[in-house]
Amino acid sequence: MITTSKQTTLKQSDDFQSVSFGIKESGLSHIFNVLRNQLYSDKVLAVIREYSTNAVDAHIEVGKADTPIKVTLPTQMTPEFKVRDFGRGLTENQVSEIYAMYGESTKRGTNEQIGQLGLGSKSAFAYGDNFVINSFVKGTKTTYNAFIDPSDVGQISKIHSEKTDENDGIEIVIPVKSDDYDEFYHKATKLYKYFKVVPNVRGANQEQLKDDLKRDEIVVGKDNWNLVKGESYAVMGNIAYPLNYSALNLGWQDEKSDLISSGVVIDFAIGDLEISASREALQYTDKTKKVIINKLDEIIKALPSVLGEKFEECDTLWEVKGLYNQAFAHGGFGQKIRKIVETKGILWNGIKVTNGDFSKRKWKDEDIELKVFNPDRTRYGTRKRVRGDEAQNIYVKKDALVIIDDMPSHHGRLNRIAPLLEQYDKRDENHKDTPVYENVYLLNFRNSKAKQEFYDKTKFDFPAKKLSEYPKVILRDIYPSNSTVSGGTTVKNSKHNTKVFSLDKTASYGNYHNCRSDYFQSNEVDLDNGGVYVIVDKFYWGKTVDSSNHPQSLVDNVKALEECGIDVPEIYALKSTVKNQNAIDAKGSKWVYFKDWATAAFVSHLNDNNLKQRLYDRVFARFHEKKCNRNDMFTEAYLEMNERNDDFHNKLPESSAKDYLDNYLKMTRKTDKDLDNLEKAFRLVGTSKYDEENYHRGWLRDEKENEDNIKRPDSRSILDDIEPTSDLCKVNLELMEKYPMVRFMDDAHFGWRNHREAMEATLNYITMVEATYRTKKKIGEVKDKATNANNIFLQANA
Repeated sequence: MITTSKQTTLKQSDDFQSVSFGIKESGLSHIFNVLRNQLYSDKVLAVIREYSTNAVDAHIEVGKADTPIKVTLPTQMTPEFKVRDFGRGLTENQVSEIYAMYGESTKRGTNEQIGQLGLGSKSAFAYGDNFVINSFVKGTKTTYNAFIDPSDVGQISKIHSEKTDENDGIEIVIPVKSDDYDEFYHKATKLYKYFKVVPNVRGANQEQLKDDLKRDEIVVGKDNWNLVKGESYAVMGNIAYPLNYSALNLGWQDEKSDLISSGVVIDFAIGDLEISASREALQYTDKTKKVIINKLDEIIKALPSVLGEKFEECDTLWEVKGLYNQAFAHGGFGQKIRKIVETKGILWNGIKVTNGDFSKRKWKDEDIELKVFNPDRTRYGTRKRVRGDEAQNIYVKKDALVIIDDMPSHHGRLNRIAPLLEQYDKRDENHKDTPVYENVYLLNFRNSKAKQEFYDKTKFDFPAKKLSEYPKVILRDIYPSNSTVSGGTTVKNSKHNTKVFSLDKTASYGNYHNCRSDYFQSNEVDLDNGGVYVIVDKFYWGKTVDSSNHPQSLVDNVKALEECGIDVPEIYALKSTVKNQNAIDAKGSKWVYFKDWATAAFVSHLNDNNLKQRLYDRVFARFHEKKCNRNDMFTEAYLEMNERNDDFHNKLPESSAKDYLDNYLKMTRKTDKDLDNLEKAFRLVGTSKYDEENYHRGWLRDEKENEDNIKRPDSRSILDDIEPTSDLCKVNLELMEKYPMVRFMDDAHFGWRNHREAMEATLNYITMVEATYRTKKKIGEVKDKATNANNIFLQANA
């Protein structure tokens, strides 16, 4: 990359002899140590970024810009991070010049390549004491070892040379500590998702990699910018730099601030922006700020036109408003970008669109009545009939329907509307080609004048049918009971006459599926042989006839166990007959209730695979986070800043705060998919020992009766005998005392606004507190020594 140079005018006196700056040989080790250890705040990311961009530059140099570089992530089998390019490779002389000389770069004369400073090729020394360079040139592979020697200056030694049939290029091999495998994975995938040509990554599950390398979902964009459902970045030379509107000197009410807050990713040409020597962040110089601000203005100016292109494809205002809601009404993007859209205006066929609904607020209820119908699913596993509520607006979305009420009375409304909102067995007979809607709006015009005004002023153009045009369905066909009902068409299911069933483990209809017998199949069993059972009544399951668990939850339990690698036997569903109950209760009975069997099988699985500690650490960390978020602003702020800022952890000074975060991250293992499965099964299979809403009370108060609840999460009779690797709760209380000011931070700064200044201020505050503690400790030690020395002097003169 071509660097920006300042033009300097020099005036000096002829009477004063000039002396050039330099570095004495005795100071080389110190200077090199600064370049190695203090240049990069995030040492793992530095290694990944510097060698990956160098590899991309090597491809550009030989005309292979569209060829992906090859990256191998560290694993237990191969604990190394590798980057392989297929450029020219380097001769022995070139290796000694480029890798051994600081400040040596071949890329300062071009903006095709990102390199410029001659420092990145040595970045491995920021992480460890050595790395390997394999150079492939014209059929010969030569291996070099770069290492820090006793002088602390560093050396490169040629180790081996051999013939090879591999393509020319360079491979960098860096040994990785076992604790850092997850960090390398997480930071590599986040970095590579912004590469124009995503590297060919090995050493991890390919399906997981495919998901983790996806960029944030694009809402709208054009050419070199996109509005996304995520954070804002300036991308230059494949590196994404966070955008900070405060650093651009923008007020929070500025449209450009809104744009940054909404999530915008902008691609800049190499050389457009100035970056720090470490390439970790932008340098917000006057030039950089001007380029970014001009680009933001350009995007705001183009936004209505770009959005208008999407709206041009709509045939009706109904479609336009539906697209409006899809684009602007969900999450941070919708809330922040709407102001820009309303200011600049979006026109469709001469109509200015500023919302996503049709409103009847200007009309009295005596003129226009509007009701919205939707399924009432307020209870888990149950189905209630749809109900209608008064409404003022018709909110446009794909699964909404509007009907004109032309019926003389409300009687029979539900018979026509409920079939449009519910899925039931005989639906195809009445609504074969009709989708299941989420909302049905019933619009009743009380007079022709109001109707005409509504259509004229709102431009309402939905092709609404009359209510009388929809078929009338017997409600018993939609909401059947488990017995024959007079007046309905429901036929008694033959399964209800069978005393023994078994669970269909593959069934999956959802928690609100009304025909619960669909989850079971008729079966026969010798009651003397026993097995795993549940009691069913009206096909709700449990240990007794009074249970009311929906069968979908039983299928969920089974799937959770199977995802952990636990084989689940046939599960028999027994009706609560005298014969069945006697078999279960008989002395020496071989029947085991499903929950009891599942808990025992799960515990056995944990013990056999040495997973108890790993699972309990995750459970304890989740418990700790949940309870602290309810009662403790320090933990909420601290963990949120780490979650939202990849460099927060690495910028933390060595401190008890960093130790706490290290332990939390190791205990949660958020990228461990197997642990996710274990935790899911644990939550479903175990039996809760606490009242979830009350057992955390007294978290910050020293109350004896709450002591056990404060210390332990709900172990669900599975993890009773395990202690956490680190008592995060105890350490947390100590940190609140040590860093009290963090607790009083406005959550907007570290939450939805995600101000970088909040993170930097917190880091500086923790650094200041730690420095104060160390100074006090040293002062105390000096006082102790002085006291001891004084005592010895007195004793000597005694």
